[in-house]
Amino acid sequence: MNYINKQSFKCLLGPRSKEINILNNLFLWKVGDKNHFVVENNITLENIEILKEYCPSNFHYMTEANLLVLKQHFKVHKTRGNSVVLDITDLSFRGTKHSSVRHCLNRCNKEGFVLESNYRNFSDVKKCIEEWSDLYTSSYFRDNSGKNAYFYKNNFHEGLISLFVYNEDDLVAFGSLSQPISGYSSYVLGKALFKRHYGLSEFADVELYKLGKDSGIEYVNMGAATKGLIHYKMKFNGYTETHFDGNIS
Repeated sequence: MNYINKQSFKCLLGPRSKEINILNNLFLWKVGDKNHFVVENNITLENIEILKEYCPSNFHYMTEANLLVLKQHFKVHKTRGNSVVLDITDLSFRGTKHSSVRHCLNRCNKEGFVLESNYRNFSDVKKCIEEWSDLYTSSYFRDNSGKNAYFYKNNFHEGLISLFVYNEDDLVAFGSLSQPISGYSSYVLGKALFKRHYGLSEFADVELYKLGKDSGIEYVNMGAATKGLIHYKMKFNGYTETHFDGNIS
């Protein structure tokens, strides 16, 4: 299942997003004078007619099948990307392959973290994201701090499956999954201050997956993965899917 749904697409929005429209399975917005769109499931003829009035426009997380439909109606420029899909039906992490994950979980289970379903105060999220932006953005991580803060400030996580990890008064990790659709979910966004606590990324994600599994999730689409992020995401049981970003004119 594609990464995009009515819950996950909101992680692509930011403080400069405007004219946000949800038209059935088509999601539209603008940033400055540039149009953007994503689609859930299959593009319909109704979608095409709307996009003809919304062209030129950038698109994100397009499936190959939908890309072929777009090419029948528009001039398309594209780049190929990979999404990682995890199988969370078995979170036992048995075997040599998962020894590093077990080590991370064992270390963090001794830390006394407090797991909560919502943040205590938005300032906690803001502080955590600011530290991430200052210390963690590198060749592996894009600085989406503005979009992350915008997402939680606007309470877009309401109704999602979310986890907030506190170390005493400090929020040190958070994550949100979309509600399952036929057993599939999208990892909407998440951050962990793993430089403070060894293995925190793995620990926070696994605890979030446990919540998702309890809610009927079997597979989690992690979204785009590049460079070192593929190595991290593939620590878990999963596979990659192709998606496309680009524009129509």
